Amino acid sequence: MIVFYKMMEKETENENGETKKKTFPFLQYSNVFHIDQCEGVESKMETPLVDESVNPIAHAESMVNDYVNRSGVTMSHVKGSDRACYSPSTDTITMPIIGQFESAEEYYSTAFHECGHSTGHHSRLDRITETAGFGSQTYCREELVAEMFACFMMNLAGIEIPETFENSAAYIAGWSKKLKEDVKAIVSASGQAQKASDYFLGIKPDDTK
Repeated sequence: MIVFYKMMEKETENENGETKKKTFPFLQYSNVFHIDQCEGVESKMETPLVDESVNPIAHAESMVNDYVNRSGVTMSHVKGSDRACYSPSTDTITMPIIGQFESAEEYYSTAFHECGHSTGHHSRLDRITETAGFGSQTYCREELVAEMFACFMMNLAGIEIPETFENSAAYIAGWSKKLKEDVKAIVSASGQAQKASDYFLGIKPDDTK
């Protein structure tokens, strides 16, 4: 279901015969389907370019697969999608295919970020508030946790490159500015990211190794 929203104006006449404009919200709901669900209809969108030379990095791929298999989170890849996201309501990570990224490192940086979000599911570390609106303080803090987690994993996997490091630094700085009144935001987020890292790697709190 999609929603069309618009503020509308309507002229009304009062008891004295005076005409006034009244503003009111207009909502229209429509049910839509992805073109892949339709028969006999071809997409008019160009097929996104896929770089066949961008291949998985064995160690990083193993880290992601081990977590997905152990945690029970669902991870799917959608060719043509330009969006990576984690949905707590369905406990699903959705990613574009690796060949749509400029490098394998950028793919894993994004995959680790979404895996970081998934550690906050109520069945795991119970960190995510599903009702947190975009740009809210809770939303900002969760973005910091996920991106710092991604930095930890990229470093651990040994696949950090200047491009991914600079992107992460800019991302963290951007969300930090929205939390400038909270001087402990970075410290708190890094602590949560460390807990997420331990969970992702299967390290229990009492492990001494």
